[in-house]
Amino acid sequence: MNESLTGIDLESDFVVLFNGRPGMAALWNVLLRRITPHIQVLERDSGKSTHRVLAESYLALPEKDVFCRSLEQCVRRCEALLGRARREPGVESRDLGEISGPLPDIKDRVSIGIVLRFGAHHLFKRVRRKIASFLYHDEHWTLATHRLEHRRSEPSLPKSGRRVGGPLPAVLSEREWHHLPGRSDHFYADPFLWTDKSGQSHLFFEELSYEDNCGVISHVMVDSRGERFIGEPQVVLRRPYHLSYPFLFEYGGAIFMIPETSANGTIEVYRASTFPVVWELHKVLLNDVIAADTTLFHENDTWWMWTSIASSGEPNYDELSLFYADNPFGPWTPHPLNPIVSDCRSARMAGNVFRDGANRLIRPAQDCERTYGAAVVLCEVTTLTRTTYAERVAHIWEPLKGFDGVHTWNQAGDLAVIDIKRRVSRWTPTRQRRGPSRRKGDENSDLVLRPSWTGRDGNGDSSRPGRDNPTGA
Repeated sequence: MNESLTGIDLESDFVVLFNGRPGMAALWNVLLRRITPHIQVLERDSGKSTHRVLAESYLALPEKDVFCRSLEQCVRRCEALLGRARREPGVESRDLGEISGPLPDIKDRVSIGIVLRFGAHHLFKRVRRKIASFLYHDEHWTLATHRLEHRRSEPSLPKSGRRVGGPLPAVLSEREWHHLPGRSDHFYADPFLWTDKSGQSHLFFEELSYEDNCGVISHVMVDSRGERFIGEPQVVLRRPYHLSYPFLFEYGGAIFMIPETSANGTIEVYRASTFPVVWELHKVLLNDVIAADTTLFHENDTWWMWTSIASSGEPNYDELSLFYADNPFGPWTPHPLNPIVSDCRSARMAGNVFRDGANRLIRPAQDCERTYGAAVVLCEVTTLTRTTYAERVAHIWEPLKGFDGVHTWNQAGDLAVIDIKRRVSRWTPTRQRRGPSRRKGDENSDLVLRPSWTGRDGNGDSSRPGRDNPTGA
């Protein structure tokens, strides 16, 4: 195979590995087997027994069945990684570890059999997707709440035994989750809670109508148990472009919101002139940027801003950037290690950053490897300064059978809220569903979050099998 066709010079000062193997044929085998590409750039030094990893990435491929598009995306990411590996001496770089022993020097070959199998699978998926798109909404999100005072015992986490997310149990009984009202022609996602001075709980979330496919920010109050809406959801912020992820914070006695406005190429801050229903544009933090799920955190006189920034046409859920400032309105300075995460399994934000019961700094993230918003990942930030950053995955919450994803978790006081994803029929009559949805015989009416302990850290090592094996399932 002529590797010059890719535009990547693999015969340089670096060794590029695709899921542990060198050569573009190795990348082809990864893509043809439809597994997550893991690209590593290593220093080339044949005299050493260990090789330092200079840059790496686990890529999000939204359409694994479209080979050319996936290959193009991998080539662009490889070029970006090579650029990061060439950083000037003295410039800060992440410690990504080392690979011991001799590197593989036998390049893979692409067999005709794997190409034919990929083609057959591609055709099958296209036909199935066409039929499914006619019958179903695959990405239908709804909201569920849990009142933490219902906890019957302290959580028991594997290995560490430490609590994650304060008092939230590691295993939640299905009887403790309550579906909030929903409808089949809209979805509700990205929930954020706010408790006002009177103790009333307010819920802000993205509302999207399948008819116009443009998100707005809606608000509703919930009852003291977090089980029912008080009144009907009301749109409180609408723009000519898509809105989602209404992150909330307070500063100087006022309440502000940073909704996702990536469709407008901005990060915008809105101020509540009449809370909770009237919001006015206060400031544009960044322009000409495709940024998703911007989240602020204030500690020790520094404001931190996490956000997923992507290039045009690329997914915005496999890399994460960090900025810092002296106040929430900037000017914002990019962290020298950006992107601080390049991993579709834990990059994009999934809610407020917080201190847990053990005073660990926890960053909720999304696992988007098998599908967008497949699970919530709790990352422990172990180092956070203006020049250094490190984190490790401490815990993962996955939805059980009957649900396809969970990608936001937030808490205010003793009330927690999540969004959950499942497939719904396009032809179900539109109806407003009220109150808890537990009904006898409805196996999908409640959500159970199943914790799975992982030894994976922020450097990309994983205890999950088969990630770097291009011959695996």
